[in-house]
Amino acid sequence: MFNSRELADLTCESVKSSGRGNLAYLAATGKIELAIRDLLGALITNQFPNLTAAREFKRRDLVILDDGVPRAVIEGKMWISFEANFPSKLHNQNPKEGLVAASKSDIFKMRSSKFLANCEKFTSTVLVGADIRQLEQRHRHAIKYANWYRRGLLNGVDLVTAHDQGVSKFVDSMKSLGFVASARLFDESAFGMPFLADVVICQSSAGSDAEK
Repeated sequence: MFNSRELADLTCESVKSSGRGNLAYLAATGKIELAIRDLLGALITNQFPNLTAAREFKRRDLVILDDGVPRAVIEGKMWISFEANFPSKLHNQNPKEGLVAASKSDIFKMRSSKFLANCEKFTSTVLVGADIRQLEQRHRHAIKYANWYRRGLLNGVDLVTAHDQGVSKFVDSMKSLGFVASARLFDESAFGMPFLADVVICQSSAGSDAEK
């Protein structure tokens, strides 16, 4: 089937084929993990006609089937990349608040599912950063998560530094859960704001911290 590196590369390929600008807008105005999932599912369908990419299959984000048999499952999340620079957020034990805890919870649920017993199990986390200091104020009412964008860029830190640090810290923290690969999804702008986005794919390994 696939491994974490291959899925990260396929996710990036699916985004590049979608056209520039659209994902920055979606990220500015809400969450984009489902849009990324849809693009990946469409790409897999086009490139691997022997496989079936099923969205929301048995309440899972994306399940890849081979001749009707589930072979891989992917659960997606989106976070602001800057959040990973705050240990109280990165390591918060509440899956609704903590970045690592959210992935750990998804892995546990996948491993507890009988119909997924023989599947490869992946989490796909989209990390988005934006320079809200360049926002055209007439568009401010459309922006979601504005406070986290501002908080992450305090003290004059530049976007690339803050974003890349967040991605690196998240990747390092995820290594205890399985095999991790990351890749740059897009570098675009919306409403005057530069956006950066990376995807982090974690392939759950047996005996990982998610089972403890």
